[in-house]
Amino acid sequence: MINLDKLTFRNKVLLKELINKINIPIIINKKITIPIINNSNNDKKKNYENNHFETEITNIYEEYLYIKLIDEVKEYIKEECTSAKKKNIFCKYGIIIYFKVDNEKSKTIINLLEKLISDRILFKSNLSRGFNYIENKNKLNKGKTINFLKFLKKSGITRGLENIMGKYNLLK
Repeated sequence: MINLDKLTFRNKVLLKELINKINIPIIINKKITIPIINNSNNDKKKNYENNHFETEITNIYEEYLYIKLIDEVKEYIKEECTSAKKKNIFCKYGIIIYFKVDNEKSKTIINLLEKLISDRILFKSNLSRGFNYIENKNKLNKGKTINFLKFLKKSGITRGLENIMGKYNLLK
C-alpha cells in the first residue's frame, strides 16, 4: 500500500502516469494497491519496467525544463541509470525532447547535457549512441539537427557520428 499523503509531488505525478498507462484501479481512501507482476511472464515485466523507466526519464527532463534543478537530474542518473545502457536511454529521451520542444527549451536541454558531461555524470559515448538511435529512426528538423551536431562536435563527440556529420558538411 502506498500512502499518497507521504509522497512528493513528483512521485505522485509519476505514480498517476504509471497507473493511467497500465489501468490499475485506485482505492478511494487515499491508498493505492499495486499488484505484483507475475514473474513467470518476463515480457510483461520487462515492458512494465521499460514503460516506467521511460516515463521517469521524460518526467525528469520536463521537471528540469520547468524548474531547472540540475542536482535532481544528477541524483536521478546516479541512482537509476547505473548501467551504460540506461544512460544511453536517458540521452536518447533527452534528444527526443530536444527535437520536440521550442528553440529556447532546446538550448536548455543542450546546456543540461553539456553540464552532465563536464561533471562526468554522463559520458560522450552515451550522447553519441543516443543520437545515432534517434537519427536512424526519425526524420529530424534539419536546423535543429545541425545545431545538435555542432554541440556534439564542440564537445568532442564525433566517434560513431562521422557519416551523419559528413552528410551535413560538419567534419571540417
